[in-house]
Amino acid sequence: MISGFGASYATAHAHAHSSLEGNFPIPFNLPNVLSTLLFSDLDLNLDTKQKDILENLRFSHQARSKMLEKISIKEQELMQLMLTNDPDGKARKEHEDLQFDKFQGSETFIDLVNVMADLLTREQNEKLLNAVGIKL
Repeated sequence: MISGFGASYATAHAHAHSSLEGNFPIPFNLPNVLSTLLFSDLDLNLDTKQKDILENLRFSHQARSKMLEKISIKEQELMQLMLTNDPDGKARKEHEDLQFDKFQGSETFIDLVNVMADLLTREQNEKLLNAVGIKL
């Protein structure tokens, strides 16, 4: 096999809004729209249900960020252990569990974004998009 092709490890890279990327609905697949919703104090006239979902979305975003940070550190330790000595496969199993936790946390956040997108009215969406400079 040609070196560099077919490697079984993933390369890690990050950019400014890497924690806000995912399979989000339009327009929330644009990091600046989701970031504006989460961190700006826009007057979108949200009803009680929307406010609750937004509060949960903000909490989920913060929890996910902290989780990803902790998992990243633990992943590096486990990768080092797997490369040096892992005769019983314990580190590999723990690494798989971390990958599952990361996936589950991200999916929960994406689900909340989808719920919020479904709950916003046309007027609220227009106000949000205008706030980020997208004209309809």
